[in-house]
Amino acid sequence: MKKYIAFISATIIVLGVMLYSTKNEYIFKIFGTSSVEENSEKQEKDSKDSNKEGGVLKNISGIFNKYVKDDSEDKGESPSAEIEEENDNNSEDKYKYSQGILLVNRKNKLDKDFIPKELVVPKVKFKSSADPLVKKMEKEAAEALERMFNAAREEGITLLGVSGYRSYKIQESVYNNKVKKSGKSYADKYVAQPGTSEHQSGLSMDMVSTEHTALDTAFENTKAFKWLDANAHKYGFILRYPKGKEKVTGYNYEPWHYRYVGVNASEEIKNYGITLEEYMEN
Repeated sequence: MKKYIAFISATIIVLGVMLYSTKNEYIFKIFGTSSVEENSEKQEKDSKDSNKEGGVLKNISGIFNKYVKDDSEDKGESPSAEIEEENDNNSEDKYKYSQGILLVNRKNKLDKDFIPKELVVPKVKFKSSADPLVKKMEKEAAEALERMFNAAREEGITLLGVSGYRSYKIQESVYNNKVKKSGKSYADKYVAQPGTSEHQSGLSMDMVSTEHTALDTAFENTKAFKWLDANAHKYGFILRYPKGKEKVTGYNYEPWHYRYVGVNASEEIKNYGITLEEYMEN
């Protein structure tokens, strides 16, 4: 295509020059290229007696060849080939994965620009005060959450979603606010620093129920928690920060925080009574 455009352009220039100008400089001004000007100077020295129109045609021929050369060089790089991203923000080489499961904690951080590939808002009931900005989950996790909430409802348990995916910036705001309110020491026990939060993975959901709507340890005394404890693993979810495993997970017990890992992993984690960290080490 470039060859045809160059040829047509060259033809138009020849006609223009023949009709309106007899000076070689005219074509130089059109293209504004130093290589053409140098060509012209050489031609003027080597062939002073050649007529001006012939000189113009030679210059145009050189320009045409230049375009053809550039076109062939372009074709050397496949126009349909896409440049691979050097930094794949969701690459398994960049973050800690085991059997396709992503581990996020204080030692295994996510970058500021890590964003789950497919975020959707699960079709479940949320706590009325839940922030619309943090209702999303990665699609597979969201669909599993829907199945779990529906199963609980069939048994008279009404679960409520509170907080799912949080971007790095939102987590940063949550953490800083907690530090200002309760101090850094307390904040670090319950709130992940930006980049170390599972919420950024889009695979976690904080949840409560109509029985108890506060995110505190009293949730463990509800029918909803007992139902989750007995059934969450059937849908691919685990209690991420269980009691007695604080030194392993790095966080205090949180009966409201559930993480999607898939049914195979969740059943094994549940059966052995281990954490995600322990599961990924084995």
